[in-house]
Formats: sequence, C-alpha cells, structure tokens
Amino acid sequence: NLTGRTVESVELRASVVDLEGRPVKQRTVVRQINLEPNKVMKVQFNIDGFKSSDVRANATVELTAAKFK
Repeated sequence: NLTGRTVESVELRASVVDLEGRPVKQRTVVRQINLEPNKVMKVQFNIDGFKSSDVRANATVELTAAKFK
C-alpha cells in the first residue's frame, strides 16, 4: 500500500483461461481489511468447480476496487 492512506476493503477478480484466452472460471471476492500505509498483505481465496477436462492455461488476479479510510 503505497497510497499514504489506510485501505479498508478491496475487491479482487480472479480468472482462469484456456489456451485461446477464453475464461474457464471466474470469481470476484470482497475482503474487509485494515492495511496501513507502506504495508503489504496476502489475500487468499479458491476458485472451485473445475472439471478434470478443463484446460487451464493461465490465471490472473485483478484489483477491481479499493475503499480507503
């Protein structure tokens, strides 16, 4: 957090895509946090429901929103 302000919540979107870049699974989560300036933290979550036949070529996580104090 290099903003100089405390982050109180974040929204993250995770996506797993196949070899052609098409989404296989996506998930959006909102986490209530208290992240002080100049600090870092890990946010973990699962994307469930994959079939054994699903091709998983790449995974991305995007920060889609942040709420500051």
